[in-house]
Amino acid sequence: MGQGDAPPGSPDGPHVDARPVDARPIDAPPPDACSDQDGDGVCDNVDDWPCGAKPASPPSTVVTSPGSQTTATLTQISANGSQLVVAAPNAAVSVSFHYAITDTACPGNCIDQLEVGWVPGGRAGCVFDQTVSQNNGASGTANGSFAAPGMRGVYDLRVAIGQNYSCTYMGASGWYHGQPASSTTIAKVCVH
Repeated sequence: MGQGDAPPGSPDGPHVDARPVDARPIDAPPPDACSDQDGDGVCDNVDDWPCGAKPASPPSTVVTSPGSQTTATLTQISANGSQLVVAAPNAAVSVSFHYAITDTACPGNCIDQLEVGWVPGGRAGCVFDQTVSQNNGASGTANGSFAAPGMRGVYDLRVAIGQNYSCTYMGASGWYHGQPASSTTIAKVCVH
């Protein structure tokens, strides 16, 4: 045998690593790793918010006011039993809350709406559409059901006061005073 012709494993032959070879690609997760499709560090099989890092829940009391003479205070807020909701695209999201409205902006009693909708997106409808007593205001519980957006992502469910003759007066379908501020968010919805 010539030089370099020594059999593998002999003192003069090439070194052979007898350890088992890991055939997984270099960037493959270890065999005990879990699937984490949204990259938030929580395994998919236990992740209750599959839209990335779970946000803080919105406040339990929300105040919306288009001006100093009109205010709605919302409490006991629930969207599908929570304020952090996971829903399929276009699935129904049930909303309920207690409201207390004061409105002295009109010469007599005002007609007000409590508009509910998605950001991004738009107004989905109204859960309150009534006359508000200038002297006594209005209070009660509002309920409604609205289709979640059709595209996956995270959405704010917000509430605003409308001051139209009715929720759909003359074909109205948008926010009466424009898109409401983030402070009026009553729920965050992960559409997944």
